[in-house]
Amino acid sequence: MKNFIILIMIMMITTICYAKDFEVTTGYGYFIDKDKKITAKAELPKGKHKIKDGYKYIEVSNKEELDNINIFIKPKTQEEIYQEEINKKVKKLTRNQAIEELKQEGKLPNDFKDKNK
Repeated sequence: MKNFIILIMIMMITTICYAKDFEVTTGYGYFIDKDKKITAKAELPKGKHKIKDGYKYIEVSNKEELDNINIFIKPKTQEEIYQEEINKKVKKLTRNQAIEELKQEGKLPNDFKDKNK
C-alpha cells in the first residue's frame, strides 16, 4: 500500500510538471488526443487551465456548437461484447436468486412480480 501511494504521488507530480497552460475565453470547448480523436467536451470557467502533454484544447463559440460535437467512442471488441452479455446474465440470475430467497424467508410475498424482468 505504501508503494502504491508513492507511485500515485510520483504520477501526480509528473502530470503537474508536464502539464501546459491553455487559455479559455468562451467557456466551451473539447479536448483532442495525439491521434486527433475527440476525447471529452468541457465547460470551463474563463481563464488559465492546465492540460496534459499529448492533448489539445479546441475552443468553440457557444454551448450549442459544443452540443453538436461527437466524442470518439472506441469500437468494442467481440470479447468485450461477450463479457457484457455474461455480466447481464449473471446480474439477472443473482437478482432472481435473491428474490426467491426473500420469498422463502417471508420477506417478500409469494406472488411478488419483478417489474425489472
